[in-house]
Amino acid sequence: MLSSLHLAQEAKDYKFNTAIPLRIYLKTCIGILDKAQLSFQTGDNAKAFMYYYRYVDLCTNKLSKHPEFLISGKPQSDPELKLYRQEYLQLIKLEVPAVLRIIEDLKKKIDAEWERHQVSLAKNIARNHAPQVHNSENKREMVTLPPAFNEHHFQQSLTFLQNSSINSNNHVRLTHTTNVTTISSATDNTQSTNVNEATTDESITTSNTLLHYPELPQLSFPTF
Repeated sequence: MLSSLHLAQEAKDYKFNTAIPLRIYLKTCIGILDKAQLSFQTGDNAKAFMYYYRYVDLCTNKLSKHPEFLISGKPQSDPELKLYRQEYLQLIKLEVPAVLRIIEDLKKKIDAEWERHQVSLAKNIARNHAPQVHNSENKREMVTLPPAFNEHHFQQSLTFLQNSSINSNNHVRLTHTTNVTTISSATDNTQSTNVNEATTDESITTSNTLLHYPELPQLSFPTF
């Protein structure tokens, strides 16, 4: 299922060769128009739209630049080319405007159908995912406890685990407090030792100061 935009792109996807005579392209235009009308009568709007669009594109954008069409306007041109030019101009004036109106009508129908198709496709995708969610919910609802399950024992186990966790935390806190107290005591003892050592040094210094003797007088003559 394609939109009118994609169909128009496919309709313009064809080769145009200026070496092919103008009369051949005029017959080609008639053949394209017949295919478009046949597709429209059979209800194939997409194919009819594509053929109608290609017919208009070939008449208006390609044949208007064909060398034989440009030469046929000159006085020295072949009279047969003038006839082909008149036939081409008749297509442009009479058939192309009518085909354009058909293209606009088909475009509205194709785009509306394409939008409905997109909405339907989105609903189908959502519907395909919905049963999976429903089945998962049913599976959760179908889960039941085994017959041997004892709720009282289960609650006791939970209480035991909670108490064990609390005791473990208290033990960690007590150990931390003991370590801090030990470190504090060791620090106090070290400080006391340092104070005692300082006091002893001061006492020794004081004692040395008190035991300092004056210099003895020297004898004027020897005693031996």
